[in-house]
Amino acid sequence: MTQIKLYFTTLLFFLSFTGKISYGIDEPSKASSFFQLASNQNFDFDGDGRPGNRKGGASRGNCPATQPPLTALIPQTNLGLTTKEYPTFWFYIPYHSTEIHQAELMLLDENQSPILEKPILVQLSKTPGIISVKLPSTAKPLELEQEYHWFFELVCDSENPSNNHSVHGWIKRVQGSQELNSQLGNNQTEKSYLVYAENGIWYDALTSLIQGMSANPSDSTLSNDWSNFLKSVELEEFIQIPIIDCR
Repeated sequence: MTQIKLYFTTLLFFLSFTGKISYGIDEPSKASSFFQLASNQNFDFDGDGRPGNRKGGASRGNCPATQPPLTALIPQTNLGLTTKEYPTFWFYIPYHSTEIHQAELMLLDENQSPILEKPILVQLSKTPGIISVKLPSTAKPLELEQEYHWFFELVCDSENPSNNHSVHGWIKRVQGSQELNSQLGNNQTEKSYLVYAENGIWYDALTSLIQGMSANPSDSTLSNDWSNFLKSVELEEFIQIPIIDCR
């Protein structure tokens, strides 16, 4: 089966579960997304819910069940904001590369049409951990005020996509306000996550915080904020999980 044929076969499989998406209809979120960082400021990533699934399921094909399972680092609402044309997504991969070699990221527009000619292929690391997947600059940039439906799957069975482990959620690009840009200009790069978090911009806050921890691994404030950040969206089981890929 060719890669592009597999791509659309997988896409049809996903959409058979998600169905037609109605925009503007809120789904109830699971829990409050308020949290308190070490800066003693309160932040909120709660908002309108979207159909999605941030955690993978049971054993399928060559993907045995794990605890924790394949997980997308996103809020319970399944929707996160970004100001970036080419944002970064973060996922927990529970397998060694000797078990599962490859993953794929697909991105659909509001009409559920692919915006990528082919899925982004992700080569997995030798050990389980949290990895990043950045939308490449060769792709079409995200448009302002548009929501996109993304799908991330582990290729457990290249001949039968229904056996692949998968998660899916939403991302929306918003315009950074003049106040936000001013605040970013007045903060050190490793602390910009506080500004993004205060403005409810999930993807940028998460990426900035992880980059800060990578640059300053002994900074206890960043470590504490990482812990509280994950607890705020009920992902505390990943606090001690290694971050394998930080690009």
